Amino acid sequence: MNEKLTIRLNNRLVVVLLGLLLILAIIVSNRLLFYLFYTVALLSVFAYYWTRQTAGGLRLRRETRSDWVQVGDRLRERFVVSNSSRWPVLWVETDDSSNLPGYQASRVESVTSRNGTAWWDAQAVCRRRGLYTLGPVVMRTGDPFGLFSATWTDASTKTFLVYPPIVDLPGLDLPRGTFAGAARSSFRTQDVTTNVSGIREYLPGDTLSRIHWLSTARRGELIVKEFDLEPSGNLWIVLDLDASVQAGKDEESTEEYGVSVAASLAFKMLEQNKTVGLIAYGEQQVVLPPDRGRRQLGHILRALATAKASGSYPLDRVVTQLGSSFGRGMTITVITPSADHAWMAAMMAMTRRGLSPAAVVLDAESFGGPPGGADIVKDLANLGVPSYLIRQGQTFTTIARTAPVQERKVYRVLGTGRVILQDTTKSDVPVIAP
Repeated sequence: MNEKLTIRLNNRLVVVLLGLLLILAIIVSNRLLFYLFYTVALLSVFAYYWTRQTAGGLRLRRETRSDWVQVGDRLRERFVVSNSSRWPVLWVETDDSSNLPGYQASRVESVTSRNGTAWWDAQAVCRRRGLYTLGPVVMRTGDPFGLFSATWTDASTKTFLVYPPIVDLPGLDLPRGTFAGAARSSFRTQDVTTNVSGIREYLPGDTLSRIHWLSTARRGELIVKEFDLEPSGNLWIVLDLDASVQAGKDEESTEEYGVSVAASLAFKMLEQNKTVGLIAYGEQQVVLPPDRGRRQLGHILRALATAKASGSYPLDRVVTQLGSSFGRGMTITVITPSADHAWMAAMMAMTRRGLSPAAVVLDAESFGGPPGGADIVKDLANLGVPSYLIRQGQTFTTIARTAPVQERKVYRVLGTGRVILQDTTKSDVPVIAP
């Protein structure tokens, strides 16, 4: 811990008073003035010693129950002040400088016994996602006469994340791409998938992996399997964080709604064992390649927790520049409050490249911004692009609290006796909110 202790005199008039008493005692040669000088001097020394001893024995411990929370959760933290000196601490003021909005942990307590403790709990409801800091902490105490004060500073800090909420998105069904995946289709393909639709005679050019050996043995001629094309459902999420198109304020803004929809959509698709990637060009340029599993969900939630709509990257420019990153047959879902038709043209170009576009349009007008969101949805529908309109005040139900994946070290002993380090992951099971 980075601790620092400083002691200062509260009022310099004490020094002036001592000087005047000494001068007057010498000039007047009055014994009473000498006694008064000695009394004030000894009192000052005693007050300094008291302050020094009590402040040097103070220690602070803060305990948090978790390193992460989601929007709507309550952050709980316990503060424990201990006194290891022989002197009682009549008062100690704790000033916490955490930057979580609405979080107030400052307190005044007393620890009057040796090795005694004083504790209290601080809590706040986390209203906004983001990366926040707990600390630093400053404790102040002093002597009973108020001559000296000590400042005990712990400059160490601890960061924690507030993840965006994961909510239910009823009625939001995305189009499935035409890449090999895990669903059933009636279209034949030359690719080997998990869905076998039938058999036929061998034709020149068929690979050996397609031969159905049981049918071949039964018929006495080479028979090959036919496969169905599978819609993949693999997804790229493109979140528009261009500052010029955002509307609303704080929690009731297109930025916060968009982040929540992106997190919920990623959770929904990853739970179906699909691969999901994220593109979000805001204060930072975030590009997470598609992957599956809880680890990918943790990456996406961490990126969305700190994303800020302070960039100047128009959506059509982002889609056009990164279009080459979209694998053929994938689904591309755009989340935007923009009513600019330029990004619609970029979306239509995707269909010619074998991609399946979709759009979640945040109605900026309902957030106090310019109109046009409803018209964008109608135009997309006329073009055959699935689209959904979300307005301010729309009610969502929180469906899960998902713990981020944390890495831990596991040592494994090989048969040869060699010890190796193996990385594993652990995470809590999602808890369905009441």
